[in-house]
Amino acid sequence: MKKLRTIRPFIFITVLLSTAMACAAADGLRLHPDNPHYFLWRGKPAVLITSGEHYGAVLNRDFDYVKYLDTLAADGLNLTRTWTGGTYCEPFGAFNISENTLAPKEGKFLCPFARSDKPGYRGGGNKFDLERWDDAYFARFRDFVKQADARGVIVEVNLFCPFYEDGMWVLSPLHPGNNVNGVGSGLSRTNVYTMDRNSGTLAIQEKLVRKLVAELRDFGNAYFEICNEPYFGGVTLDWQRHIAGVIEEAQKIGRFTVMNGQSSGSKLPESDREDMEVFLGRIVQLLPVLGCDLLTPILDAGSGGAKLRLTGKIKGATAQGQRTAKGFVVFANSEAVTTLRPSAPSYIIEAREELKKDGALAADGEKLRFSRDTEFSSPSMAGAIICGGHVNGLTFWRNKDGRELKEIEGA
Repeated sequence: MKKLRTIRPFIFITVLLSTAMACAAADGLRLHPDNPHYFLWRGKPAVLITSGEHYGAVLNRDFDYVKYLDTLAADGLNLTRTWTGGTYCEPFGAFNISENTLAPKEGKFLCPFARSDKPGYRGGGNKFDLERWDDAYFARFRDFVKQADARGVIVEVNLFCPFYEDGMWVLSPLHPGNNVNGVGSGLSRTNVYTMDRNSGTLAIQEKLVRKLVAELRDFGNAYFEICNEPYFGGVTLDWQRHIAGVIEEAQKIGRFTVMNGQSSGSKLPESDREDMEVFLGRIVQLLPVLGCDLLTPILDAGSGGAKLRLTGKIKGATAQGQRTAKGFVVFANSEAVTTLRPSAPSYIIEAREELKKDGALAADGEKLRFSRDTEFSSPSMAGAIICGGHVNGLTFWRNKDGRELKEIEGA
């Protein structure tokens, strides 16, 4: 078997806010507790090393990823990057890369979204239906991560990539000419990853992220890169922060290590690496001051003391929790009603279903019960899950003396 073709080395710098990592397994990849500039995996310190650019391992039906992973392992490499194909692929000849796996041949592009019965996709075949998933894609996606895990390989899942040229944008499932849902009408490639000029694509991006997070929840050898090379193509920082929040909300519990997975293109001199270590330490101190607390641990259920414990009650269901730096944590054994209100919006319905699927919320007689401490983005979101519909969290949650959270925080 030939050695892997080396395209360019890249160094992963833990700078924050570009990549979100979420590992569910107890021995999954995480930051080392004694030195967060390094990793811990399967109980041992780990350095991630790789070379090669088979980024289309999943989205390209023709690519033999088992052979590729075997070669990685045989060469002593323990990391690979893969693009999801949900928004991005490349035309033949892009970047003058021969046998580019991100440029599948006609009919070989596999996407998270299912094909419709309407022809017209610019890359060949039918257009995409952004309301339906392709089961074959997710079976291949999960198997890729599983096969990597069996060989001791970490998978960096690249969620999004900027469109460097119009020839890439016209192949995206989000392009209005490639889907049957009317998404992306009038949208230019430099506005896809924005909060206010995305022409309806943001909702699809959020849906895709939630699905991918759910698919990888049981794997300990994968983490998410929000966007490859976000300094190109109009990718905005507000959008990156928003997607990080979607990942966090989708996971529902625990904190996520946030890294920058950008390629440097060269090795840093030792003196520069030392300067970077100092810079990183200052960033960790500065983030909470700026209101960014992705590295702040969730408070333990018993750490806040009785005076911080809050209770919410509705129709015989009782829940307890407390404020956190990021929002609100509902404690294990808290109860929720089983019936959704007719006015419950889709995001609450979907969030409850994800909690059930994850095992965090399960039926217990005529109620639902939380199996573990679960954090939400706000007291209102926590209350909405418990009540099965919209609720004002500032008035729903009360302390042991009956004082509302609104009153407590206003005191």
